[in-house]
Amino acid sequence: RDKPGTMGRIGSLLGGAGVNIGSVHLARSKPREDALMVLALDDDVPDGLARRIRADDSVLDLRRLHLHATTPTA
Repeated sequence: RDKPGTMGRIGSLLGGAGVNIGSVHLARSKPREDALMVLALDDDVPDGLARRIRADDSVLDLRRLHLHATTPTA
């Protein structure tokens, strides 16, 4: 949800766990309605931390994706 302080709370949870944010992208449907926050992180999010983030009243869903760069072989 697009609510003041959400980005700061999530960033504080990540920082407190030593997870560094490489980049962040935000979007919303309308002010104070549904929002999307995509974070590129330097570290994995442990299960316990994911539960703490999901517990935030502004978080409707949390998905973790692992994207790995590959080295070209040719």
